[in-house]
Amino acid sequence: SSNCGLRYSDLVTLRVCDVLIPNGEITDGFCLEESKTSALRSVYFNKAMKSVLKFIINFKNLSAESYLFLTDGNRKSYFKEWIYDDDGNIVDVVKTGEKYDENGKERQYAPVSCKQASRWWAELHDFGADGKLSSHSARNTFRYFISTSGVSDEGDIALASQCMAHSSVAITAKHYANITESMKKRAADTLNLGLEALERSLCSMLI
Repeated sequence: SSNCGLRYSDLVTLRVCDVLIPNGEITDGFCLEESKTSALRSVYFNKAMKSVLKFIINFKNLSAESYLFLTDGNRKSYFKEWIYDDDGNIVDVVKTGEKYDENGKERQYAPVSCKQASRWWAELHDFGADGKLSSHSARNTFRYFISTSGVSDEGDIALASQCMAHSSVAITAKHYANITESMKKRAADTLNLGLEALERSLCSMLI
């Protein structure tokens, strides 16, 4: 999520066939309808993301219909159904030990649950990470580096808003601003409005 900005609810539903192109390589990107907002957004995979996805697919020998993000211990846990909140957003997954559904069709191995993902994030504290961590932390990391990338002439916060499929720039600014004192100082230092004219005037006064 740090490299693509997807929510847990969108990452967990991804299957191998969603990210592979016919030649077996990882796609450069695709169009996704977000589970939370129903908004269509373009998702692009950089080199780091492609490398991770290719490793996962090969290491776990996943089929085209397999969910991408499985836990190491869920080879006997099968997907049953999604859990939705009152707004219709996916918030978790229901697993079952039954390999076949009521129609006799073989189930797919279940993707990682929200609780399992939360435990993974909590374990980062063992490696010195501070603060409250969740799957949204990775999305915030994505926002930070996109909004400070300097690649947009229209304003990096606007770029981040588009990349995260927010309904407005105001939402991005409200929830993901994270403006630090050092950033404010660098911004002030960068301006120097009228510096050249001021320096010329001071030099002429000293002559």
